[in-house]
Amino acid sequence: MKHTNRDVHTADVVVIGAGPGGSAAAKNCAQRGLRTLLLEKAKPPRYKSCLRRFPDNMTRTLVAREFGPTPDWVLTDPPHIYYLARGMKPTEYGHEPQEEPQLCPHMFSTECDYWMNLKAKSAGAELWDETLVTDVIQEGDGVIVKISRRGENQEIHAGFVVGADGAMSTIRRRLYPDLKFHTLASIQEFYPAALSPLDRKYAYTFEFDAPQKDMFHIVHKKGCFHIDVDASARSVKESADLAKQTMYKMFGFNPETKPMWSAGTTMVLLLDEVLSGRLIPAKGNVLLVGNAAGLVKPSDVGRVGNAKIWFGGGGVGLAVKSGIMAAEAISKAIDTSKDAAGIYLPDFENIVSVLKDIAANKVYYKQGNWKDHDKFLNKLI
Repeated sequence: MKHTNRDVHTADVVVIGAGPGGSAAAKNCAQRGLRTLLLEKAKPPRYKSCLRRFPDNMTRTLVAREFGPTPDWVLTDPPHIYYLARGMKPTEYGHEPQEEPQLCPHMFSTECDYWMNLKAKSAGAELWDETLVTDVIQEGDGVIVKISRRGENQEIHAGFVVGADGAMSTIRRRLYPDLKFHTLASIQEFYPAALSPLDRKYAYTFEFDAPQKDMFHIVHKKGCFHIDVDASARSVKESADLAKQTMYKMFGFNPETKPMWSAGTTMVLLLDEVLSGRLIPAKGNVLLVGNAAGLVKPSDVGRVGNAKIWFGGGGVGLAVKSGIMAAEAISKAIDTSKDAAGIYLPDFENIVSVLKDIAANKVYYKQGNWKDHDKFLNKLI
């Protein structure tokens, strides 16, 4: 890494966000001999409030190809889990399918992301943690990334930037300050495993009775289980209370039980913008990947307020795929002296085409027919 002075640095590529897409992009750029900085605002291993399993063949294949077999220290207990199809009603509790088409690796996002960070570092990327990006400015053929690193304001002058900074992406906001989107609140609460009689080998997803559209997940990990509540029809507190009342009816869970700990997050719903082409995830030499680019698998159409929009999830495989594509586009841009966006966007459209196919055949997802779901996603391998 070259330093022109104490507060200004240079790099070929700056990757912002150390999730799966960021690690894939940084790893592939570094393997091509590019001076690569991977910036992360937290200090890894970082906590993330989301489920982490790989229910589709595309995700499992790409993750194994890019990062190798999942180490035992990344997997939790149980290390593999069956993911039940969305749409299970609380009344179906106790009648779980005897066979599931896919057995998924099961882990905390914290360990999974850190494992991928280490793979990027071993390929030659330099990880800068506790680094907050405050601005990104395209200037000439390059990009100036302004940062606050451990309390000091600094600049990085780079040839290319990959925005992998998640659903609330700062980089996307800089590219498209007027982009409108809907959000969805969610909460995760952890309880002692002894309070749940559910089968630990399943990841459950329950929908509230019609006409409610909210849902909650119950997943066991190590000595606990957690409920994850997504709220669109009411406040997240009301949805969490309703989930616990439903659990009381199902198996006598005391809704007054205090969680061991809890965390909330805001989900950004950009899938409509991606499918319609309103969100173009690249300008010049700045590329967006993963959730920053709105990439999730379509699941169903729901409502947020009065708006009827697409919901989605399970974006790890799409993040890894787009991270690889971003690195390839940067490498080709260097060879041809062209903007990376013009190379990246046609490949990105291939992903969008697959997502449109899934959206047009959403019955597969709702029925849990993962083999038919895979036939679309496998085009991205």
